[in-house]
Amino acid sequence: NRLTGSPLRISSVVAYFDGIHAKDPSTFRRHNYQFIGNHSDTANATGSCPDGSYAIRLFGIDGVVLQDNTQPFPKSRCMHLLDAAKLRNARVTGNVALNAQSIAKRYYKSANVCERNNYIGRRLTRQRHQVVSGCR
Repeated sequence: NRLTGSPLRISSVVAYFDGIHAKDPSTFRRHNYQFIGNHSDTANATGSCPDGSYAIRLFGIDGVVLQDNTQPFPKSRCMHLLDAAKLRNARVTGNVALNAQSIAKRYYKSANVCERNNYIGRRLTRQRHQVVSGCR
């Protein structure tokens, strides 16, 4: 998707957050979300330093692919592409977040998450990958 004049903004959270256990697949009710190849030309401008905010928020999903997306952010806003909690089997690869502080703000109580080959910053640089449980 080409998002012209609109930022990439996704929020998918679950009502009964406490009942989800990242290492127990039977506790998940939402599965297999994929966000691939979305490109925005418009800065996402919520949040401020030092805590910052995010463009994408995903909570309580088993099976997430966040791949090859592009989202610019305003300078000096401490923004992140993703805020994640209680994800299982997630792959976050090949994304570009211009002016971002990091790709992920957090992976709170998540399992089997792999983040690699993402680019952040004013001068886009490859972010050192985060691994919650392992990249294969």
